[in-house]
Amino acid sequence: MVEPSFFFADPECGMTTVSDLECIYRSESGHSVLYRIRQEGKFRVLKALKEEYRGDPFYRSLLRKEFEIGWELDHPGICKTFGFRESDDLGPVIEMEWVDGCTLEELYAQGPVALPVEQQLFSEICDALSYIHRKQVFHRDLKPENILVTFKGSHIKLIDFGLSDTDTHASHKESAGTVAYAAPELLRGESADARSDIFSLGRILFEVSDRFTSVALKCMDRRPEKRYASAEEVKAALMRPRHRWLWWALVALALTASVLAGGYFFSRGNHPAEPVPAVNPDKPDDNAPDVDALFEEVSNQIIDAQKAK
Repeated sequence: MVEPSFFFADPECGMTTVSDLECIYRSESGHSVLYRIRQEGKFRVLKALKEEYRGDPFYRSLLRKEFEIGWELDHPGICKTFGFRESDDLGPVIEMEWVDGCTLEELYAQGPVALPVEQQLFSEICDALSYIHRKQVFHRDLKPENILVTFKGSHIKLIDFGLSDTDTHASHKESAGTVAYAAPELLRGESADARSDIFSLGRILFEVSDRFTSVALKCMDRRPEKRYASAEEVKAALMRPRHRWLWWALVALALTASVLAGGYFFSRGNHPAEPVPAVNPDKPDDNAPDVDALFEEVSNQIIDAQKAK
């Protein structure tokens, strides 16, 4: 006999209304506040303005611009935007997807992240950036707090396009972002492009991980033309086998060891009749190589080669 399938607990009846709003985030220095609401059996997020900003035309138009940008984006790595409406209780609100997860900042605060997971996270961030850049959208405020990681599957969702810009919008074109992650050209008041987001990505990578230092440094070059030209290039660099540079480092160190161990006496081996001078521990051999200096030189060459990539 096949037993029927059903819920283990009694199903809930009715729908939660706007009166059951749950505040999940309130910007301390900014203008926005986020609420979670259950609507038609699903969790949704409402992004609204703080009460003191609701009547300000500047912030109302800024929220509207964020909606217009988000409405045009449809990618698994970007939080979905469903609509824009006026609420009697909250004023203008953007209705968005609820993401069950934590921020990238919170994830790394819990402890080290395994390499496969880390590669997946930043690969998905690159995919999301590639998508928005192809649509001529520039985030301008990429930072760990604006990247969510789902609890199930560790997938990323870019959020908060409140300071983003596009080629088609004529308003709110002023430089914007978070100082600690903003590209130098933005801090100088210049316009943003894809390389500005790449700088921010490198800053995040440099901050949370020590596995991809060379990639992060190239992303963060002060000269935009010296950075990776696209997020696709960053992804390719991140997914490149990490043992390649280590192999070259080992080769260099092996050659160094060979020189120190045998190369110094190699020429003497061709003249066996020549007596080997006695070693006086109190008097250094002026012809002997400086081991510490040589090792430091090889190490610096390896580091410089990685920075130049």
